[in-house]
Amino acid sequence: KVQIMGKILAKGTGIGRKSYSGFARKVQFPGKDPFNDGDILIAETTGADYEPIIARAGAIVIVEGGLTSHAAIVALQYKIPAIVGAQEAFAKVSNEQVLTVDALSGIMYEGSISIL
Repeated sequence: KVQIMGKILAKGTGIGRKSYSGFARKVQFPGKDPFNDGDILIAETTGADYEPIIARAGAIVIVEGGLTSHAAIVALQYKIPAIVGAQEAFAKVSNEQVLTVDALSGIMYEGSISIL
């Protein structure tokens, strides 16, 4: 695997093998915070109330959690690239910032990065 390196914003445990580039959307209140289809969900944690958003997400990055967390299980169910346990993610990201989520390596990059 060859990567075109970009600025690393957060690291955690990757769920899946895909990468995805898109716009970040920080969500604290599901159903109230705006979210567009294909956005990258950035959240502190997830629960059942997040599932309608996760189903529309291009990727998810969650501050808390591990391999058996709600976010990890739902990401696998929807076949969405995810990173869990990414402790810096919520603090380092702005809404509508372009990000790349590399689930295979568990790294979130700033900008749109080609991962081969």
